[in-house]
Amino acid sequence: MVGLAQYLAICDKRFFKSAIDELRKSALIDTDSIERIYDHEVFLVNSKGSPKTGPDLVPEDFEFFDFVVKIDKAIAFSKNFADVAKSVSEAVDKSKRFKIYVKKYGFKLAERAKDIEVAVGTEMERMGFIADLKKPEIAIFIVFLEDRIFIGKSTAGESERPKIIDWFRPSNVDDKDIGLNRASFKIAEAFNYFKVDPSKIKVAIDIGAAPGGWSYYLASKGIKVIAIDNALMNYEKLCEKFKVLVISGMDKESTGPDQNTIIGTGMGEVHRKNLSVSNIEILQIQTIADLLKLYDIVQIKAPAEEAEKYIAYLKILRPGLLAIDINVKPKYSIEVAKKFSRAIDPEGIIITTLKFAMIDTAGTISYAKKSMEDIANEIKIKKLPHNRKELTLFAYKK
Repeated sequence: MVGLAQYLAICDKRFFKSAIDELRKSALIDTDSIERIYDHEVFLVNSKGSPKTGPDLVPEDFEFFDFVVKIDKAIAFSKNFADVAKSVSEAVDKSKRFKIYVKKYGFKLAERAKDIEVAVGTEMERMGFIADLKKPEIAIFIVFLEDRIFIGKSTAGESERPKIIDWFRPSNVDDKDIGLNRASFKIAEAFNYFKVDPSKIKVAIDIGAAPGGWSYYLASKGIKVIAIDNALMNYEKLCEKFKVLVISGMDKESTGPDQNTIIGTGMGEVHRKNLSVSNIEILQIQTIADLLKLYDIVQIKAPAEEAEKYIAYLKILRPGLLAIDINVKPKYSIEVAKKFSRAIDPEGIIITTLKFAMIDTAGTISYAKKSMEDIANEIKIKKLPHNRKELTLFAYKK
């Protein structure tokens, strides 16, 4: 297939069947070119071009691939990192500041991916290239396989985080720019993939909020958060940056409301204070709105099914986002989305994860889309990099 660009495509092997089916049905690639080169996760494909991005394929073109990059150079496997650096230098503009990302498959290399990045980067600096780990202009990807090494690159502007080839490296999980745990990455990836503009969202409802990854990320974008979860959140971490209020509802086993309300100042302080009114059920509507003026995150400490009775109160706040991440079957997540969608603005955004006990991706996707059609438009589902046994659904409320 002369003239067609070759790409490396990497998927989560738990979704292999759906990923390979997607490749076979794609109008963007030459289906005869599909080659599985490692286990159930690494593929080579030839591109026919993308209507979204012109000739280049990107992960946004696919539902089940976490990483897609054009191959600039493929060389025989080598443990000589000076030789690898020379091959990389032949594919990269010397005037561009670079950062290297390495992923290795198989067991030929004892060195860690991070050590290889340092070794190759050092050799390139000796050749006059400029490394910049903070604000690179290009991201260089090097994939080591049993018998081959693939080299690719992408632009990485200052305003966007470079694409990452190994999402589960500790350095990525601990990225404080994203949030306090892995869940923060999931909502960050959803915002990026589905092109969500946080400046247009004033208030969000976060269902299944504990321990607080999604609420942390949303609050960091200037969004006021109503967090709904009966479990405890990571108040120490949340209160390092945000003002947090936790209000308990009526305890079924007690004779009165729980007066033990947690207050966070947003300056690393966490203390407890008895409020004159701490039972959310008897708060006036205006009081809830006033709370959001004072606090970044207000947690209603109750399970979702109990919090349904507050939908009328929440609707007054005109939330622009309903975010759901609860460890239940997809059917229940969809039911929760449909019920609480009544609280958000028309054309508000719905984002929910769909968990799998057994991976029946085709059946789950079909069910989810059909079930949401009566309340939502532009329903999309994507396997995001930090989704494990789950997918992420995005939609606009009708």
